[in-house]
Amino acid sequence: MATSLRDLVTVIVTTSAIPSNPSTSVLEDVLTSFSFVPGLNSCDTILTCDGYVLKSTEGESKFKSMRINEDELANYLEYQERARIVFRRHLGYEDAEAGSLHSSTSSTSTIRIGARLRAETTVVSNHPIDLASLCHTMNAHRDILHYIGFSSRKSLRRTQRPHPCLPPAPAQTFGPHVLSPLFFWYDKPHVGRTSQYRSFVYGHGRFQTGDFIEDTMGHAMLADLKHRGMSGHADYGTWTYVNQHMTHEPTLRHRSGRHFRETVFLRSSKKKGKQDVPRGMATGDSGHDGARCPLESGSSDDSADDE
Repeated sequence: MATSLRDLVTVIVTTSAIPSNPSTSVLEDVLTSFSFVPGLNSCDTILTCDGYVLKSTEGESKFKSMRINEDELANYLEYQERARIVFRRHLGYEDAEAGSLHSSTSSTSTIRIGARLRAETTVVSNHPIDLASLCHTMNAHRDILHYIGFSSRKSLRRTQRPHPCLPPAPAQTFGPHVLSPLFFWYDKPHVGRTSQYRSFVYGHGRFQTGDFIEDTMGHAMLADLKHRGMSGHADYGTWTYVNQHMTHEPTLRHRSGRHFRETVFLRSSKKKGKQDVPRGMATGDSGHDGARCPLESGSSDDSADDE
């Protein structure tokens, strides 16, 4: 009997303070995209809310570093209450537990929670592919595949125009899947081997409270591989999923919470007949492609071009 996806995967959905709070629209879009992955709605799922630092001075909140003012804090706390309701209703977990973390806590700590679980692989967010097959492929290549990520438009452009100090990264076939070596540990949605998180990621004292894996180990990994080349890649075992039918197309779509307010303003202006929209304004609307692409949520400045 084939192993069910529930026995293979634990899903972690990480959320944080973003300008769209207290609206849960971004979270709801991400949860809706679970339906693109057969069996994903049946998996054990954790919803976590990152910590924050309350700004002691006036000025706008800095969501990337989780430094928010009192108004944004009130919005974030209200969002957490709404998110618990949405999460339980959407996944049918009426008795589920959902918790928030203390201030100054980042997604590094939230993912650490998932590393304590029994499932062999941890999915940080989601992706519409045959996830069970991908997990079986990872288990068939335990010494090689520890992390499989999915490409947004921006990360795909980086792959297509690699840094001159990095070695070539030709795609390779593993069972029914094609994967390409990845030289950076992204916080974007990915499938990660739980034991790799326990022993390699968290087993070396790399992180302090408030750190992000991408901002710490990710950059250290990039510097290491620029120095050691492909010979050092096996230590990390990080790969990117390649769509065999559309190799130059992203396999992930970013749903921006950072641009939520600009989107609302833009739509309101159109309704009122106002055409003067501030130059350079970006929106977080996922557009018509949302029906065909997976979603991640976030507010990182680095993902602004991923829409």
